[in-house]
Amino acid sequence: MKKVLIVLALVAGALGVGWVAPDLPVVGVAAEELVAFAESIAEGPGAMERASSLAVKVRPKQKYYQYTDGTGSVRFAEKLEDVPEPLRAQAGTVLMDGPPPTNPAQARAARAAQTAAVKAAALKRVPKVVVYTAQWDEGSRDMLAWLDKHEIEYENRDVDEAPRFFVELQDKTGSTSVPAWEINGEIQRGFRSRHFTRLYEKARKAG
Repeated sequence: MKKVLIVLALVAGALGVGWVAPDLPVVGVAAEELVAFAESIAEGPGAMERASSLAVKVRPKQKYYQYTDGTGSVRFAEKLEDVPEPLRAQAGTVLMDGPPPTNPAQARAARAAQTAAVKAAALKRVPKVVVYTAQWDEGSRDMLAWLDKHEIEYENRDVDEAPRFFVELQDKTGSTSVPAWEINGEIQRGFRSRHFTRLYEKARKAG
């Protein structure tokens, strides 16, 4: 029960409320539903993360009235009374996660934040690529040139420059031949662009 109360406290804190009473709804979610959820996740790894995810999911969207003013600009208002009376008949309602931008600067900031979030999510899906090469090996040079041409990030471990990479390659492949490469820890010998592309895209989709 102690763990359940801890999880409930976390959920309540994430929702921005100070206390959860057994018979009161919390921002649209009945407290007994939170109790049932907490009991189901209080054990095992990831309990806190799942509680936080619930808080995000149950946080209600805010309703705004949307209308177009005389200049053709889209405006938002929290109350219908805040919409100019001649425009109230045409005003519609929208649900939003947070306050809408009230000026062009806020709109640009919101777009920039969204773009940054998309880029950050994309970076998380980039597989880790490690290559084992030697400067004297033509196949190694060809592989590195191909990776550079396709703008694929990689870590190059030259087996001649660092003896530990030579030993590491032998331990992983049972051979000292180069080039060799691995994607997210899956080692491959030799280099064929089609084979690399297939495994690389598979790793990206897997996240």
